[in-house]
Amino acid sequence: PPIKAESDCKDDGCSHSCVTTADIPVCTCPDGMVLGADSKTCMVPVTILMGMNRAIISRTEGETEVRSLLPVGTTAFDFHYNNREIIAFADNNIMRYPFAGELTRPKPPSALVTPTSKVSSLAVDWIHQDVYWICQQRSAIEASSLSRN
Repeated sequence: PPIKAESDCKDDGCSHSCVTTADIPVCTCPDGMVLGADSKTCMVPVTILMGMNRAIISRTEGETEVRSLLPVGTTAFDFHYNNREIIAFADNNIMRYPFAGELTRPKPPSALVTPTSKVSSLAVDWIHQDVYWICQQRSAIEASSLSRN
C-alpha cells in the first residue's frame, strides 16, 4: 500500500520532507539542516567555536558576544560531543562541565579524577568513554574512564 504510506507521510507534519520505512513515516531534512527535538522540524544547527587563550575558555556563536565558560586557570579542555559536556583540567582536578550551548552552565561541575601533577593537554574519547591526559611530572599519558561517574 504505497498510497497509504504517502498519505501517512503527508499527515505526519514534517517541516521539509518525509520518507517511509516499513510503512512508518520518518521526517528528513535537506543538507545543512538537522532534525529538531520534535523529530518533525528541520533547523540550521548552531555552530559554536570554542577556544582557549591564556587559560580563559570562551566560545562564540557567529557575531554574538564571547563569554568565559570555565574557571581562570584551566590549562586543558576537550568537548564530549555525545554527552554535550566539556571535560577540563581546572583547580587541580579533571572536571566534567555540562554544556547545552547556553552562555551559562546549567549545573555545577563534577570532578572526574585528581591527577598527581599538572595536566598540559587532554583528549576525550567519546566513543569508548575515556579521557586521556599528559602528566607533565611523569612525562606519561594517563587515562580514566568517563563512564564510572
